[in-house]
Amino acid sequence: MRYFINTIKIIALICGLLLLTFVIINWGDEELKPEVVQALDWKPPTNAFEENGYLVLLGITAPIEMDVAQLGKKALEAQLSRFAAAQKTHIESPAPEQNPAEVDDYIDWKDNRCKYSAQPNCVDFYLQQGADKLIFVLLAQERLAARFQAIKQSKSYVEVMPPLVTAEFPKYSILMQASEMERIQAILDISEGKLEQGVARFAENASFSRRLLRESTSLVSHMVALAMVQRDTRILSELMVKYPKIATQYAAQLVPVLAPISAPEYNLKKAFVNEKSMILTIINHSNNLLENEAFTSELRRLPASFDKLAYQPNATLNMLYDWAQYRIKLAEVSAADLDSAKQDLKRNQQTLLGLGIHPYYIKNPMGKILVSVAEPDYYNYIERQHDLDGYIYMVNFQLTTILNMLEIKKLGLHDPYKNLMQYDANSGVLTFTGRQPASGNFNESNIYQVKLH
Repeated sequence: MRYFINTIKIIALICGLLLLTFVIINWGDEELKPEVVQALDWKPPTNAFEENGYLVLLGITAPIEMDVAQLGKKALEAQLSRFAAAQKTHIESPAPEQNPAEVDDYIDWKDNRCKYSAQPNCVDFYLQQGADKLIFVLLAQERLAARFQAIKQSKSYVEVMPPLVTAEFPKYSILMQASEMERIQAILDISEGKLEQGVARFAENASFSRRLLRESTSLVSHMVALAMVQRDTRILSELMVKYPKIATQYAAQLVPVLAPISAPEYNLKKAFVNEKSMILTIINHSNNLLENEAFTSELRRLPASFDKLAYQPNATLNMLYDWAQYRIKLAEVSAADLDSAKQDLKRNQQTLLGLGIHPYYIKNPMGKILVSVAEPDYYNYIERQHDLDGYIYMVNFQLTTILNMLEIKKLGLHDPYKNLMQYDANSGVLTFTGRQPASGNFNESNIYQVKLH
């Protein structure tokens, strides 16, 4: 009996020491790092209201008699005011309902638009409808066409997206429709023998898609722009098969819109920086986080009495910043080095988590659970971009092949991940398998292909 009692005392002493160690380690929060303070101090770009095409996009559904840019300016000012108030109160007010008098939705013409994932060839899909039907559809969208032109011709295009959970995104689906209208008109021009006019229209539209990709600062707008670039690339590939003359006669106009998107100005760094600001601001605004059911449901395995001791707001923000910095570096890595960079990122993140096994970390356990469970799968966004870069490379090669009638029996071409592309000499099709499914591909597959002859 005495041995049993002594054992109990020893266990109690060890538990007490462990508890004391836990309390000492977690006693007091960290100071916010200067770079975290700076990241939390988000400010809109200084030229946000200077002839900015983004304002036209914000007000794109305005009735025809209204000044679309002024309406967009009003919407942006309201959103910035909500952000300023949230910075002071740490409470986000809901986005206000839009005044019905300021909205005139467009007639949806989805039956006439090519659904890229459902059609094996979008150029054929449009031509089969006939020019008369398509021209009628385009004329019915004159208001949208005019506003799209205003966006493209604007002096600047500066996206302004304050880091709010309730941030209001522009109507990107309408922007994509407007871009598709330009592709349709280019297809019609080329099919009617107006090659110079059609190629010029196509190239101008594709250049804007790339401008949007360069200027996008949010993950949403970046992926919208990426989808637009993929559609441009696919339509051009299909057009060159049907009308090889556009490659032989107008290569100079087409080469710029087939430049690689692996260049730094196109990568996801800005979007990931925006994601970092968004996450930091959300957590900073959540001053009642420990009362949030969605958060605490992940933590019920920890004793309830440890809640306030086990969550350190500043330490969590500091860690979130460092965690996001590793992700930003991943956006700048080449496709060939991506896999090894992923492993480095995981090791660095594990170092940040420190001692413990999920979810039982010794220091700031609740904060570390929050950081680790709140991480979306960002890899697929990066891989989608690398996949598209490989497709652009293939279509560029298609253009060169048609232009110079190159010998293509022994290609030896590699995809962005340094795997050998496959060429079928019988069908004349060049193929590579990307890592992510793409809505711009037939059947949303991850297989990219072009026909070389």
